[in-house]
Amino acid sequence: MFRWAAAQELIPASIYHVLNTVSGLRHGRSEAKETEPVRPVQQEYIDAIEPYVSHQVWAIIQLQLLTAARSGELVMMRPCDIDMSDRIWLYNPAQHKTAHHGFGRIIYIGPHGQEILQPFLRRSANSYCFSPAESMAQHRLERAQQRTTPQKYGNGPGTNIDEMPSSAFHRTCRHPGYAE
Repeated sequence: MFRWAAAQELIPASIYHVLNTVSGLRHGRSEAKETEPVRPVQQEYIDAIEPYVSHQVWAIIQLQLLTAARSGELVMMRPCDIDMSDRIWLYNPAQHKTAHHGFGRIIYIGPHGQEILQPFLRRSANSYCFSPAESMAQHRLERAQQRTTPQKYGNGPGTNIDEMPSSAFHRTCRHPGYAE
């Protein structure tokens, strides 16, 4: 950030050079508080959220556990990015965390991961495997099935009372510029 600011002449270049001479904190050699290492989440906590997430999100979580892929890599997955020619599939994400450094990334998908992924591959090769639209449609369907108020009361699925022609007519009649 300071190098950029110096290049843009927002700060004197001498500030950037002085900051480069500051040595970093060494583990166990300063009074700075040492942080605890980040531990993995226990499997029972992961399993506990299954009823609360969509089928697509649960598949992404399971694939993350099996492949160590990042969530951003999995949500961008397309069938055309997966080499299914061998027993172990190879997923080469188009974009990933270290792509700008010139590194490639290959994610290996074994038989269990393939089984999880199979239903999401039944689409065109260039479309994303995990569709937010499908996830929302599933969520709406589940909410409709859990509905306690009968369909004939309130807004039913696919209706919007404000867009009905009679509502538009009454709104027009109430408009101050409408002359009777």
